[in-house]
Amino acid sequence: MKLTLVTAILIIVTVIATGCGASMNIDDNTELRSSIPYSVGERVEYGLIAITLQSVRFDRTSDNQRLLIIDSLIENNGARDLPVSVPAMFMLLDEQNYIMDEKQIANTRGNLNTVISPGRKIAGEIAYVVDENAEQWELIFSPRKFSFQEAGFSITLDNLR
Repeated sequence: MKLTLVTAILIIVTVIATGCGASMNIDDNTELRSSIPYSVGERVEYGLIAITLQSVRFDRTSDNQRLLIIDSLIENNGARDLPVSVPAMFMLLDEQNYIMDEKQIANTRGNLNTVISPGRKIAGEIAYVVDENAEQWELIFSPRKFSFQEAGFSITLDNLR
């Protein structure tokens, strides 16, 4: 219950900060590769924000659903606090472009639903329920969910540890 309330508050803070024009000093002219997805292990920089997908792995839920767990590192290189919300900033797509459901489980390390202080790095894992036969996905990271900037990370069975 507490985690759900904290997540809801972080989503509201993120929506207010990104949707109401609050300045987070993100360079609007940052050019990202849009035609070729980034890879696991590659660092992507958005002006004052950076993200690295450190690793990916499989796990199982208690009812035997297949989970894809993504370990990410987010950096705040700016001078202001950076609110981060997994539901508002991350989306996992399967091979047919269907959105996968995020699953909050105890087997993940860290928590990316937080506020990152200036100059800090935060690591955390996100778990998604995925189809048993799926072999590739794309993780979309959009630090300004209601803007045009986003980056896609290609995840395949070769990336799994």
